[in-house]
Amino acid sequence: MSVLNRRRRLVAEYHREQEVKLELGEEGYTRLKALLMDESAKTPAKLVGVRFQCNRFYDQGTLLWDRDTKLRLRREFFVPEEALSLVTFCAPAYQTPSELILTAKCGRGQQRAGVSDQDEHSYAFPEDERERVWADMSETLAFEHVAQLGLPVEMHLFIEELALACWGSFENERYEFVADENLVCLDRTTFSNAMRDWELEIETERPEEALAEWTLFLTGHGIPWELQSHGKARRLRNAIGIAPAHSAGP
Repeated sequence: MSVLNRRRRLVAEYHREQEVKLELGEEGYTRLKALLMDESAKTPAKLVGVRFQCNRFYDQGTLLWDRDTKLRLRREFFVPEEALSLVTFCAPAYQTPSELILTAKCGRGQQRAGVSDQDEHSYAFPEDERERVWADMSETLAFEHVAQLGLPVEMHLFIEELALACWGSFENERYEFVADENLVCLDRTTFSNAMRDWELEIETERPEEALAEWTLFLTGHGIPWELQSHGKARRLRNAIGIAPAHSAGP
């Protein structure tokens, strides 16, 4: 399944997630956003919309983290490009979420600076369940929902015995662009302690090519960037001061 087709989510799915991750900083983010949204600039990416996301993470202590597994419940609201001029947002803009998705990222995968490659299991809740599940799972996560993920048997049985509690959250404003077969995401993330960071994330089936192409593009336009060494979950733990020695993947 292609990167772009995965946006048409099934109820439950498994895929190998490959992403390029580049740290931008506020200046780099501001300049890149202005460049990509300038239709006269002839950039390689076309805006498709903006996605507002609220993410919660669950574990019992660090038992999942120590097994290189992260459980995330994401509520999000998507506004397509053609509707952006018609909507005024008051973040967080989660009045009627377009999706509520539970995700398990498993295993350390193939990691190198700037590239993440992991197994991902996800479950998209039906529309009539989204508001109730989001409200009920503010502090804990019921195993009945995890069971929908179709995890490997060993991990399924392990999680079944856990008391899953929310250990942290963050909000993300994501500008989504399409470039060839890649989904290019410009993220502004606000962690639960109000710290903020900025990132370029590219979902792709050819990460090495995308990494070379976009670092060349950024450098050519004088936009500062660095290879991102950690994913958002790890950066959240660092931000709120609970990061353990073990990395739990990117």
